[in-house]
Amino acid sequence: MMNHNIVLMLDERFVADSDGITFHLNQAVKHPENPVMLPGEPHQWDSLQISWPATVLYNADEKKFRCWYSGFDCLQTPDRFWRPGYAESDDGVHWIKPKLGQVEFLGADTNRIACTGNNLLSFVFVNPNAGVSESQRYVSLWSEICDGMSYLRKRLAYSADGKV
Repeated sequence: MMNHNIVLMLDERFVADSDGITFHLNQAVKHPENPVMLPGEPHQWDSLQISWPATVLYNADEKKFRCWYSGFDCLQTPDRFWRPGYAESDDGVHWIKPKLGQVEFLGADTNRIACTGNNLLSFVFVNPNAGVSESQRYVSLWSEICDGMSYLRKRLAYSADGKV
């Protein structure tokens, strides 16, 4: 019996030999529960918008999908700026935003990742270097807005858990 839950996307450029094989692209179908992650409630830091694309990685050891994204609040707070947040899911569809104990918003703990200044999170990845120390397991690329938006400075940050 064929398993219809497995999806293979393969570009013919990456196949050494394709004699007797035809390639075609099927129409994409939205998940019935789309969107799978919504902005927060009006009293939360990511209430106006969450930014995609974000980074979604699957951690096979934890059997969890992990997501890093940017959010924006609708309350017009003085520090209103795109801020980084973290969410996780067991199935990639139903997401929770765990409280990280790093940043409060309106007096409540949030899933926001603490950062200084006007830093935008670009993406997160698992460090591909063999033998890397556990403290540098996750790498994130940040864009720091400098001189009143006149230029961006790119920086890397390292983390053991991807949350700090």
